[in-house]
Amino acid sequence: MTNLTQQEEISGQRRWAAILFADVVGSTELSETLGADNFYGLMRDLMRGAWSIVEKRHGHTVEFGGDSLLAIFGAPVAVENASLNACETALEIQSFLSENAEQFEKLYGHAPQMRIGLGGGVVTVGDLSISSKMSLNVLGSAVNRASRLEGMAQAGEVLISTRIRDQVENHVELEALGDKTLKGFSEPEPVFRLKSVLQERSAFQMRLRRGAKDFAGRDAELDILTKWAGQDQSEAPVIEIVGQAGIGKSRLFYELGSRLGQKIRLLKGNCEIGRRSASFYPLVGLLRSYLNWAPDQPVSVLTAQMASAFGPQVVEAHAFVDLLAGTAGGSARAERENAIEIRAELTRALRVLSRQSDIAILIEDAHWMDSTSADLLSEMVASGDLRIAVTRRPDKRMEGILSGTVRHLQLSPLSTEGLASIIRSVLGAAEIPDNLLKFVTQTSDGLPLFAEEVVQFLKQDGQIQIENGKVTFEAKDGTLREAGNLQHIILSGFDGLSSDAQSCLKFAATKGRRFSVGFLEKCTGDNDAVLAAVDEVTNLGIAEIDPRGGRRALRFSHALVGETIYESILKAERTRLHLQVGAALETVDGSTAAELAFHFSNGEDPDKAVQYFWQAASESMSVYAVDIADVQLERAFELIEADPDIVGDRDYGEMLLLHCRALDIFGNFRRVNEVVEQRGGRLEAIGPSRNYVICLTLQALSRCHGGNYPLALDLIEQATRDSEAIGDEASKAWVKAAKLRIYGDTEAATIDELYAIYKEVRPVAERLQDGHMIQACIYNMQACFRGNGQTRKAEKLIDELEAYGLENRDSRAMAYANWAKAVHCFTKRDPVKLREATQTVFEHAVPGTADWRVAGLFDVAIGLLEEGEFPDPEAFTPIMQTSRDIEDFTLHHTTWIGRMMACFKSGKIARGRQEMRDMTEDVRVLGTNELQRIMLLYQAEILLALMGLRRSTGPKPKLGAKDLLAFAQMRLSARGRAKALFEKYLKDTNARTGPLVARAHHGLGLLAKSGRRAEVARDHLELAREFFDADGYDLAAQEVRQSLDELGA
Repeated sequence: MTNLTQQEEISGQRRWAAILFADVVGSTELSETLGADNFYGLMRDLMRGAWSIVEKRHGHTVEFGGDSLLAIFGAPVAVENASLNACETALEIQSFLSENAEQFEKLYGHAPQMRIGLGGGVVTVGDLSISSKMSLNVLGSAVNRASRLEGMAQAGEVLISTRIRDQVENHVELEALGDKTLKGFSEPEPVFRLKSVLQERSAFQMRLRRGAKDFAGRDAELDILTKWAGQDQSEAPVIEIVGQAGIGKSRLFYELGSRLGQKIRLLKGNCEIGRRSASFYPLVGLLRSYLNWAPDQPVSVLTAQMASAFGPQVVEAHAFVDLLAGTAGGSARAERENAIEIRAELTRALRVLSRQSDIAILIEDAHWMDSTSADLLSEMVASGDLRIAVTRRPDKRMEGILSGTVRHLQLSPLSTEGLASIIRSVLGAAEIPDNLLKFVTQTSDGLPLFAEEVVQFLKQDGQIQIENGKVTFEAKDGTLREAGNLQHIILSGFDGLSSDAQSCLKFAATKGRRFSVGFLEKCTGDNDAVLAAVDEVTNLGIAEIDPRGGRRALRFSHALVGETIYESILKAERTRLHLQVGAALETVDGSTAAELAFHFSNGEDPDKAVQYFWQAASESMSVYAVDIADVQLERAFELIEADPDIVGDRDYGEMLLLHCRALDIFGNFRRVNEVVEQRGGRLEAIGPSRNYVICLTLQALSRCHGGNYPLALDLIEQATRDSEAIGDEASKAWVKAAKLRIYGDTEAATIDELYAIYKEVRPVAERLQDGHMIQACIYNMQACFRGNGQTRKAEKLIDELEAYGLENRDSRAMAYANWAKAVHCFTKRDPVKLREATQTVFEHAVPGTADWRVAGLFDVAIGLLEEGEFPDPEAFTPIMQTSRDIEDFTLHHTTWIGRMMACFKSGKIARGRQEMRDMTEDVRVLGTNELQRIMLLYQAEILLALMGLRRSTGPKPKLGAKDLLAFAQMRLSARGRAKALFEKYLKDTNARTGPLVARAHHGLGLLAKSGRRAEVARDHLELAREFFDADGYDLAAQEVRQSLDELGA
């Protein structure tokens, strides 16, 4: 659980944050090849895993879509190492995909891959309140940079920006890729490939087992210990080695012993959790080692050795002998009765050892030391009678013996190179592939033991192949699920726990890596049992205190611990656990609706699952995470379809409307139509209602976007009748707001009639505080003005829409406004302002939405305006395909125009001519009347360019034979054809002024001028200049003036 004790109401603010953007490779193709059900299942499981990784790294999901993920680290609540957290998350997501590839392949027929980009910088972030509402929004160029880096990455790769590199340098392994120009950014910037995280993340609780082939990464520590063991006076008398269980503390002393050889003898005493009540336990072991005596030998051998080492009088100290021998006389009662004698003899024996220059004393796991040993050692250290080294875990303090001068050595996980050395040694190879090193690094967390076990398993399983000395590695899905040794190591500790502790860990594993004492208490209802269980599992290192949480916050010491425990639970028990976890989380602060929906869905409680999916979708909508809202509502409706009585008609209607709103904002009009067609029947059957009327209205808009204008008009008329029948203000207002678009596209109303509708509906939308309706109302009206040639009025409304976005801190309104602004900048042929508007859209739009797609179009279309640029026509194709798939034909045809223009500008005349023919027919069938007229202008202007009547200062493209032929053929009829097209536009348009009318007059003027019809040319050019000037089309007006000047001459 994330920040249980830190959640507070946080207002919008600017924070430095790391942004993670991830996208599934080939998701469009996957959706077609896998089928809807398999694709949905694959994406659901993939995103569920990614979401849990983001959460455990204290990130926050901003967009959680069908095929993409946008997450923020370091805001809205600050955490240390936010950029490192983001790096760890990115690598762990890739690891998750690799490790589960086989399972994905088995379940869905495909092993998905992701590209990930990380960007950092100052962003504006909204509120995050874990309550009935969830509001998280992130705005800034870092989001766009992360997205651009993701698009540049290869499958399975993580690319990071300079700012992230600066934050994580020396903690990660990077590969510099040089300066790259990211789309939307003017200057090239360094890009880095993130290969691994070098800093410690987590470790297993277990005793280190020897067996790693090579020792690496501890040379500095080994040098210090060598000096200490040799009683170098420059080194502190007490060395404290601190590190997680299994980090390599025991291995470090094993290597020390090997280095010292016969010169210095290393004596070790081990502390054990189960022996904390046994007096002097580690000292007994240490002395037995010194005396070379084991309990299976006769006591006589022990006494002989004691007499030789400490003098014959020690044999008379029977209690001491019994203690070392472990005989009946060494019972706890005997120890208490003879404590003074035992302590004195132990002190004398240790002094004998300490005075020997060839002896070095070590106590391992000193955090489990008994109090009698700690007290005795503390006294000896304080008096200068003892040089000693101790090991402990970082979360366990043992201040007793650490007095005087102490050297603290903090052990971190092995570096990547250290692990590479182990891997090379295990495989007997000189070189290993990067993907193997990355996999072992992530799965072992820098632990030599687990690195060796993983490599051995991978080799045995055939995932590592060695041919002619060359190592290759291809991971299977669920790689470590079948790694028996690792599973045994993990589950052996689990199996040795009490039943209460096992029960608690099952609850914890069902929840995820992070959990809390309070959560376990809610699950079990037995506070005392939980406290005992927590003490048990933390002492064994299976779980540990979460350093990022509060006092009662815990986490599994390693992600694989919880995962392995969870995987060991059968489905029926899992279902029960999910249900209990969901019930517990309902009472725990900080639980999200999405988390609760997940557990109740897996717990087979559809009633609660539906309610929480609904709530989660509402929260997703509040931050415009419309993709994930779609997924959440789809899941809810699946449950409803299985049992329609789960929700009443009113709630059903609210959910259906929320779904339609989400899809409308996303711009997936095909899905709007499908959802209403498939699920609207229940509402239609019970008669007109507000929810159904608005759903019909949004469907009418979708049919309009999809080019089915007769059906759009029928639907909006039906919605009009139903809204009047119920007399509902909101539904009537929505109908009228939609009419602005539908009537505007179909020209079913005059501009004055449309403006009257606008003036009627906008105050209602503002009174209802329906931001969705307000924005649709303003945008649609400005589009009507723009199409009617009233540019100034359109621009005034754009300014109002942008002001609304600023005032209400609404990122969608900001994107919407700048999207509209970009249209004007393009038609004015102003690449500088177009780039600014496009960048603003990118900064405010949610990736994948209609706003984002339009920005992507203009990002490519800038090249059409810049001299000397030969834009690639294929750069327009992905947007064309996507927009057609989702039935946004206005965007589809607009993008198609861009591709056609790119063909002609780059000299691909033959292809451009074919594009023109194909598009003209498609626009005739599916395009608006306005777009059909605009096509007349573009065709005519292209013919003018082929005739050489349009000025161009840039280089001319080289034409091939096919293009030269097409050029000649088009030019033959260009004059008459262009004149006819311009005249048809003026005849068909409803506008009498404005830039489009000006373009037609400009073209006719140029034709007349070239035909030496000066008066006709002047009349047309004067009108063009007047109209361009009136609407601020300065560049076009200047061109007209030049033509007029030439006429005057």
